[in-house]
Amino acid sequence: MNDIIDLTADKEFKLTARVAICAEAEHLGPLTGLSKSLELIELSIDETPPETAISNAQVFIMQVDPENPGSVSRIEQLKNDNPSLHLIAALPDVDLRITRKMIRLGIEDLVRIPFNQDEVMTCVLDVETRIDDDEARIKLAPVVAVMKSVGGCGASTIATHLAGGLASSADHPCSVCVVDLDLQLGSVAPMLGGQPRLSLLDLIEADARIDTDLLQSVVTKTDSNVDVIAAPSDIIPVESIDGAKLDRIIRLLRQNYDLVVLDLPLDLTNWALATVMDADVTIIVAQLGLASLNQTKRRQRLLTSMGYDKGAIEIVLNRTSRKLFGTIDTGDAERALGQDLELTISKDDDALADAQSQGLLVWDLNKRGRLAKEFQGLADHIAEKVFRDE
Repeated sequence: MNDIIDLTADKEFKLTARVAICAEAEHLGPLTGLSKSLELIELSIDETPPETAISNAQVFIMQVDPENPGSVSRIEQLKNDNPSLHLIAALPDVDLRITRKMIRLGIEDLVRIPFNQDEVMTCVLDVETRIDDDEARIKLAPVVAVMKSVGGCGASTIATHLAGGLASSADHPCSVCVVDLDLQLGSVAPMLGGQPRLSLLDLIEADARIDTDLLQSVVTKTDSNVDVIAAPSDIIPVESIDGAKLDRIIRLLRQNYDLVVLDLPLDLTNWALATVMDADVTIIVAQLGLASLNQTKRRQRLLTSMGYDKGAIEIVLNRTSRKLFGTIDTGDAERALGQDLELTISKDDDALADAQSQGLLVWDLNKRGRLAKEFQGLADHIAEKVFRDE
């Protein structure tokens, strides 16, 4: 039996897990305002909990009447449908017979009804510890987010060549998946010659049913040894993505690949920013133009103001060329941004268009060309950052 935490008024407990508590209204009162991480849901004894609550929660506390078949069936079905969900049963009386019954159903712990704040928090914190221990044992692959400074700056080109370069690296070959999060203009799959049948939207809609098999059924394979989660074929509102669901998809990808590359939308929605904040490295793709350089600086400031490590931000200057007819060059860009720009990609629209029209990467047509060497140099540089401890 765990020691009960004394939840005094001047002591604050910050929960890291997302917790939902489903019970009849008369029992929820003592828990109101206890923690922002607790979602309180009023339900009758055998009413089905809302799908959104299930998908968002890591820990689920549910009122159970052990003498009501519908109530017992409800929590049993919840566990069967969501095997990774940490379930706690809330019961009016707890004896050996009921405890054994709950254990057989896969319930992790029990709390008493009426709810006691101290007992509920003690139970939740104990489950949190188990979650943290489980996550510590799971090695998650690094994530590289590719962010646009302005539309049309070539971010998807950078993302695909980065992924292809890492997948075929002589020094550190690895399995790579690119997630096309540009929901309205995504072009990663066709750039790599892929013909997706399913898309990111199918994973989002699958919600709690998502597992490795479903994930692989959605993946588009390409000849560049890069797997792709394609953007939806139909345009959908950027705001329609559920950040919690996307987070679970990315986590599953990180368990199944050596590296995950995210091609972000231009609009920095809440879910897009949350995704960036969890990335190991963020690449901001800029080009030689005042608008792009200004937006690059603004986005860099935004990320650092939110606590993102400035050292994890890489600026790639795309489509560079020699200074002609009074236009700006790399030196001008460095002065505008206040830093040296070591990662530059030359402007060679013909070579790039020739490769992408065939669903290829530039080195598939010319391994010794300058563009191919620059893209591979970018991949090698990122590999050194994300795999430095291996």
